[in-house]
Amino acid sequence: MATFYIPDGNSDGFQNSWYTWSESLHSNSLSIGKGSDNVISDICLRFSNVTIPQGATITSASITMQAYQSNSSAGYIKIKGIDEDNTSSFDSNPFARTATSATIDWDIGSVTANNTYTSSSITTIVQEIVNRGSWSSGNAMGFFLMDDGFATNVTYRFDAYEEGTGSTAAILTVTYGGSSPSASPSPSSSVSKSASASISPSSSVSASLSASPSPSASVSPSPEPVDYGIKIAKDGYSPEDGNNRLIFHSSYPLLKIMSSGSGTITLSSGEGSKTLYTHSLGYKPMFYVWVNYIDVQTGSEVEKLRMCSWKDYAGVQVWSKYHAYTTTTTLQLVIDSAYWVSDPDGPGNETLDYRYVIYYDGIN
Repeated sequence: MATFYIPDGNSDGFQNSWYTWSESLHSNSLSIGKGSDNVISDICLRFSNVTIPQGATITSASITMQAYQSNSSAGYIKIKGIDEDNTSSFDSNPFARTATSATIDWDIGSVTANNTYTSSSITTIVQEIVNRGSWSSGNAMGFFLMDDGFATNVTYRFDAYEEGTGSTAAILTVTYGGSSPSASPSPSSSVSKSASASISPSSSVSASLSASPSPSASVSPSPEPVDYGIKIAKDGYSPEDGNNRLIFHSSYPLLKIMSSGSGTITLSSGEGSKTLYTHSLGYKPMFYVWVNYIDVQTGSEVEKLRMCSWKDYAGVQVWSKYHAYTTTTTLQLVIDSAYWVSDPDGPGNETLDYRYVIYYDGIN
């Protein structure tokens, strides 16, 4: 495992409508999120001397940041890479630079000042950058951390390089197949992960899976999504690309049955029902809930990873509550409820078409 650091004050900063880039570049803190006044702040980070060979297989990657101040609200951050071979310092506003196609969502939850928080896996982002033809070991690597446009009244502040002359600034941690590059000494502060709470809605529509026998082959631990050999069809459509998504898509959660190499997975609707999936992976997986929704009036689609209550673009409350319990041999998911709300665009277009995707991911 190798750890890479912010080298100077020109390598981290944030932008919003209150401050110019030059004014925020040397602030002691980095702001991200959307305040009650609808001011949106986004962060740029640049890590120097990233000693990863071109084309190396990335097995894990994450960014760790120290909270500058506490925030008890739950928020969501979108992370993208800067699609450059060797990211230059941020002497001018870097947000016009091209972003990677790979992007991830970080459900950050509440934070406490002076504690550190580690992002969701950014393995796909780092992989895309080191796969560039002109990437070279020792180059600099950059990232955008952006408000996702959903949560309001949630603004986070993290330590910038200037706060502790780099000692509490963001760090990038990467491992890859084969031998890792020589790592710098790790920071003395401990790393923690935050959790967000769920709120139950008043009505419920639930779904369950009755699991097949566990796969005969073991899967090595990985922070990346694991293909369990399960395929589920969308209602009226062909199977979803990627076997790690279990999808239902209709005016009600009408669920399909399909066979796979691991046996047959049977899905059915039922209030308070649950999913049990017996596996022989040798480590604990975790379930997430991914929500896609389409406004039938505009045809626009938005998709977000959600583990708790959330609001759509017009402020209408939508709920998707989950619980995930894991052991080394059995994984259980309970979908407590999911329901539809009126279209905020006006009468005559009240139906919103929601797709709920059970997304499962392997973690150590």
